[in-house]
Amino acid sequence: MVSIITPVYNASSEIGKYLDSVMQQTFQDLEVIIIDDHGTDASIELAHSILKDYSGQIAFRFLETPVNSGPGTARNMGIEAATGKYIAFVDSDDIIDPRFCELLVKSAERNGSDLCCCNLDVCDGHGNLSGTRRNPQIPDGEFTGEVRKKFLQNYVSYFTTYLYRKTLFDVNRIHFPNGRSSEDTAMLCCALLCCRRISTVDQSLYKYIRKENSLSGSANGNRYLHKLASLGSLMAKIREDGLYEADKDEIDFIYFKKGYMMSVFDYISTNKPARKSVLREIRAELVGLIPEYRQNPYLRKSFLFNTLDVMVHALPSVAILLIRVYMHRLNRSVI
Repeated sequence: MVSIITPVYNASSEIGKYLDSVMQQTFQDLEVIIIDDHGTDASIELAHSILKDYSGQIAFRFLETPVNSGPGTARNMGIEAATGKYIAFVDSDDIIDPRFCELLVKSAERNGSDLCCCNLDVCDGHGNLSGTRRNPQIPDGEFTGEVRKKFLQNYVSYFTTYLYRKTLFDVNRIHFPNGRSSEDTAMLCCALLCCRRISTVDQSLYKYIRKENSLSGSANGNRYLHKLASLGSLMAKIREDGLYEADKDEIDFIYFKKGYMMSVFDYISTNKPARKSVLREIRAELVGLIPEYRQNPYLRKSFLFNTLDVMVHALPSVAILLIRVYMHRLNRSVI
């Protein structure tokens, strides 16, 4: 019924807890596809060792990328190999509640959902809760009209909190961009734009473990380029597939927040000194894709984003200082 897809890269200290949380699922009509992305530790060997005496109902399968390719490419391989009616993405350093699959499948089946999502707890490396992320509460059922627009304006970009109907990927040719940052954001946005029915489970069933040495939390000075590439490929695909015009304002606002602003934040927080010329280049990407972005109704209503946009453009030195302070306070939170 469900294919759980998990790329593995240098997760030896966490993979045991991940596997325990999968094996403890109350719903066990599962296959778990573990993709070796050629890390430098013994993660895969450890996983084999943990599972060698497993005799339960869950089917565990191991695949590997030809070379280290990043999580997007590994997950695409998992999608191609998946045989389940539904797909879930669980990272090898995270933990799922024992009822994760059961409650999401029940909701999806009851409502005929293409997507079903739950809430997420954010924890530090010691398992201490630092916050909970919730998507907007909307009625279960058809994902159209004002319900769809409300959700697109405010959804939380944690793609691992969703259960996806496999045909959503097959029919709409949805895949992860091959970049190493924001590839999950791009995939989820595309899935939401193709979704016709949705449901939610208002419980925290996924535990995201935030660590400084993870790929998403590491200080990579060029990561902003991967963000721009991933979100740029999203814009190209939805325009090519005719998905853009119906939700144009919402899509432009998503790109402004998750493509442009997050690239600015990422560049400033990981590069010292931050160069004004690079900020201009990032903004040029925005203007090239959305020339009239300043007319977006959601941007015009947002004091925060309006202020940030003006500062980055007109007062980059001040913007750099304030964003550095803000990111330090967040302790490198993943956005």
